[in-house]
Amino acid sequence: RERLSRPTLSLAFAPRATHTREAYFTTPSFVARASPAHDRSARTGGAFDRPGCGGGAATARTFASTYAPCARGLGADDARGGDRTTVDMSRDPPPPEGFDVVREGAARALQRANDVFYNKPQVVNRDLSLAMIREYQRVRAEEHANGTAKRNRRARGAACMTAKDDVLVGALTSEAEREALFRTAEEHGAIKDAEAAAAATTTDGDDATVEVAKEPLRGLTILEGMSATGLRALRYAQELDDVGCVVANDLDPKAAEAIERNKAYNMACSPHLEEKISKVIPHNQDVRMVCMTHEKMFDVVDLDPYGSPSTLLDGAVQTVKEGGLLLVTATDMAVLCGNNGEVAWAKYGSYPLRAKY
Repeated sequence: RERLSRPTLSLAFAPRATHTREAYFTTPSFVARASPAHDRSARTGGAFDRPGCGGGAATARTFASTYAPCARGLGADDARGGDRTTVDMSRDPPPPEGFDVVREGAARALQRANDVFYNKPQVVNRDLSLAMIREYQRVRAEEHANGTAKRNRRARGAACMTAKDDVLVGALTSEAEREALFRTAEEHGAIKDAEAAAAATTTDGDDATVEVAKEPLRGLTILEGMSATGLRALRYAQELDDVGCVVANDLDPKAAEAIERNKAYNMACSPHLEEKISKVIPHNQDVRMVCMTHEKMFDVVDLDPYGSPSTLLDGAVQTVKEGGLLLVTATDMAVLCGNNGEVAWAKYGSYPLRAKY
């Protein structure tokens, strides 16, 4: 597993035997762990008492008390300890003919048979992701305020893998960053020479110092690599504060169409959140290419593939910013737990060691 910058925390939570969420970021102040009730439920094969998950009522109560903000699942105000945010969906416009509406958190998704995959039990996964991102935002703001945020170093000029006409780069970088990104070596050298000449002309008697204004903290840039319906991306946009953009990517053209359709439907349902919803950018490309062509441009990278995420990690650590947050879901827990060592070697390059725990 690749780790980012200065990892000091690892959170692994398995609400079901087949779904594990792991997150890594740089803060020693936030520590979350599964409760003893959850451990007992895991040993006895229990699960959270949610739609699509059997049993485990005691564990569900423990989860709700430990992760109350994300368990209720609606809005950052609630997560910060304020009044509970509620979403009135009774006045939603009717869905198009042939579609049903899936409601989760503050978002809606139009579903037609098995047109685009929607995993209902993963609602716990999405709630935990929101809770982790909110905590990461707090840490990110603190690092920006005290000047300890890491600087992103990207390949520039001829070594830059990002095309000048890239459709995402405008939303992911500032104008100054784009100018530096596509600057040639000669142009970069000329600017350095001009800066050195300006510093040399400063008079010896001039002891005045010029304070450089600190740039404001830019909105969070999020990549959801395999978005399907776009429900997770729409929840991120509506339930998180200070979001710059959410790239909802999927390789399937039908999924990209579904994301566009769901984005428009959410705007119709929540006109007061139209500005937030507009920050969702549907994108149709292989997630590995998105990662490799956008070096150090995303604060948060969320990967939720079907099965093993091992083939995606190389690109993910290239595209996430220094000190950023990488969210990875693995749904092949049977392989990771050692039930089939040969498959584990093929997917992860290692043999798991089985143990009583």
